[in-house]
Amino acid sequence: MIKIIGSVMIISSCSAMGISMSNEISKRSRAIKDHISALQIIKSEIRFKNTPLKDIMSLIEKNCTADTSVFYKRTYELACEGMTFASAALENYSFLRREGLANEDIEILRQVYLSLGRYDGETQTEALDRGVEALKNNLIAVKKDSLTKGRLYRAVSAAAGMILLLMIV
Repeated sequence: MIKIIGSVMIISSCSAMGISMSNEISKRSRAIKDHISALQIIKSEIRFKNTPLKDIMSLIEKNCTADTSVFYKRTYELACEGMTFASAALENYSFLRREGLANEDIEILRQVYLSLGRYDGETQTEALDRGVEALKNNLIAVKKDSLTKGRLYRAVSAAAGMILLLMIV
């Protein structure tokens, strides 16, 4: 009986590790989608309404999912304290990592944020377009990874649990 319980625990824990790794890929995909939406909101507000960045951050905070909303809320708060948008965003990069974004995604956002509030509206919207396009390319790559690596993580972890079980028993 103890062997059966131990067997179930080993296989379950290994499978859970695989599912967790697979979920990280999904989490990154959701975060990229959210930031693409946020950049598109910023672009629209700058291009058509000339809305100040502080007001745009407040708007994005209300229109994004919880994880992304935290980043923009904190950025808005720091901007209200007198920081520039770029400085406030740079200050909050830890929130981007918690969302599941990879370093390459964060670097794309960093490049976009550095141009906001510094140049004319046309230059800012061009930077936003480049950022959205780069994030869309990353999203395509993540979706491909999700299809291949997600299944692989789940299958290999379950198989590893079974092999470990056979070695122990």
